[in-house]
Amino acid sequence: MGSTIGNSEDLIQAPIAERCVRSRLQRKEKCMLGVPHSVKAQAYRRKAAMCQSYAACARSDTDRAQLLRMRDGCLRLAANQDWLDGLPTPPPVAALALAVPA
Repeated sequence: MGSTIGNSEDLIQAPIAERCVRSRLQRKEKCMLGVPHSVKAQAYRRKAAMCQSYAACARSDTDRAQLLRMRDGCLRLAANQDWLDGLPTPPPVAALALAVPA
């Protein structure tokens, strides 16, 4: 084998595969501690909020229904992105509107 500098018995390293796994876990911990949600998920949530506000101003029922479906799709994409990043999905936000009696 090739020559090494110093005593090779003093140098103890984990196998390469273990080092990669450890670094991925450390990155995940940093992500979870530093940022509660990913940037992409936040962008999807902003789009969902925009669709919600547009739906509130929609003139027809079909436009309103389409905008609400778009909002729901953006929220599903945000939850999926959180799942891909290994982050918990935030709890749903309570509605500010009053319930309409049936």
